Amino acid sequence: MPTSEAYFELTSTTENGVYIKIKDGCLKEAITIPLTYGEKTVIGLSASVNGVKRIYCMDDNEIAYIGEDFKTDRVDFEYIDFNRMQHLAVIGDNAFKGCTSLQCTELSDSIEEIQIRAFDGCSKIAITKLPANLQLIQGYAFRDCSSITNFSFKNSALLTTIPTYCFSGCLNLTL
Repeated sequence: MPTSEAYFELTSTTENGVYIKIKDGCLKEAITIPLTYGEKTVIGLSASVNGVKRIYCMDDNEIAYIGEDFKTDRVDFEYIDFNRMQHLAVIGDNAFKGCTSLQCTELSDSIEEIQIRAFDGCSKIAITKLPANLQLIQGYAFRDCSSITNFSFKNSALLTTIPTYCFSGCLNLTL
């Protein structure tokens, strides 16, 4: 079995762990994020690849950040294992923008921040509630997510403001 270095590369190191990205040219349709890279805990993830359709995580992962412009083959990218990301705190700017095949019905309650346009144009996302620990959501975060049909904010006591245009273009949304 290939090592994690075969599919990932280091982007930065902190005292808490490492940020990795899926290597350009990774030809796997499905990939599992390693718990460690170079003996350090993986805490952040980004990508710039074509062909990867599904991203899985192992139990006990420490991923806290998904980077800006998570550049996958936007049309075909269909799944990321949010339910196992129990430490995920931030989804970066434009992280999944334009991933029209991404299917998701639930986000991890650990998420504290969803940055601008994070899910813009993800027309198959059908979440019905925001994460319990969400404190900040930025503009256009769920713009044109036409599969969001009903929504509850009851779970999001820490969130005090919903920015203008956050759900613009969600034509089937009722609150």
